[in-house]
Amino acid sequence: MIAAVPTALAVLATGATAIILQGGRPPFDAQVVVPLAAIVLGTCGLALILCGLTLVFKRIEIITQLSVAVYAIAGGTLVPLAAMPDPVAFLSRLIVPIAPGIEAMRDILLGGHSLAALPTGWGLGWLLAQPLLITVGGVVLFDRLEDLARRRGTLGRY
Repeated sequence: MIAAVPTALAVLATGATAIILQGGRPPFDAQVVVPLAAIVLGTCGLALILCGLTLVFKRIEIITQLSVAVYAIAGGTLVPLAAMPDPVAFLSRLIVPIAPGIEAMRDILLGGHSLAALPTGWGLGWLLAQPLLITVGGVVLFDRLEDLARRRGTLGRY
């Protein structure tokens, strides 16, 4: 969980900066806690997957660096998903852990919408379901990859 905090705070800082640059005052809306928690939880699930891959393959730093680039480009932090090509936006909402949270924050903070009536993305249901699915997948995959690392003997070489 702690590893996801910098990403979540960076997203929050980016949103606050965008609001200030557009001449507004950053609203401190309690509804933003839900998308922020979704970002943290989804990022933790992805971290479990990357940790499991590291146990088996050891040197996969490039995948971690690539995931940061994907976050910035396809996660909706630099360009709203609504402005991206439909296939890219679809895949981002589906598999990038921060994308639904960023979209929800943008709708709440910049659009003035409520959490229950998010106009972009796939709504509150997906905002809550996507990070849970990624985290459950991360736990299962980490467990399987840890077992594989034990069988191969790569776990003992650390």
